[in-house]
Amino acid sequence: CHHLEHFTEGDDFVALTALYDHCLSHPSHTVAFMHNHESPLDGPPDQDSHLRKINLQALIDFDGCATMPASCNVCSARFLPLPHFHSAGNMFAARCEYVVNLITLWCQCLR
Repeated sequence: CHHLEHFTEGDDFVALTALYDHCLSHPSHTVAFMHNHESPLDGPPDQDSHLRKINLQALIDFDGCATMPASCNVCSARFLPLPHFHSAGNMFAARCEYVVNLITLWCQCLR
């Protein structure tokens, strides 16, 4: 585990950019994205805190994302298909080859 930096202000884009850059250089790695801030899209503070604990546990639990099967490319405590594929609470582990491909495709869609 490597703590990149701590920002008092900003958004997920800073951390996700560092994650993407790492994955470009290390395509065989598995990375995790985690945070301890509340999102305006999340529920009430106690509900948000509870979800954050569940998500963190899934990332570090050896029966969870830490031992993600080879057939998976992303892992989180809760992955939802609607309204779009996403990890509830925005904390996840993912294989770098997936991260690089996903973000590259997303950037191409923005053009």
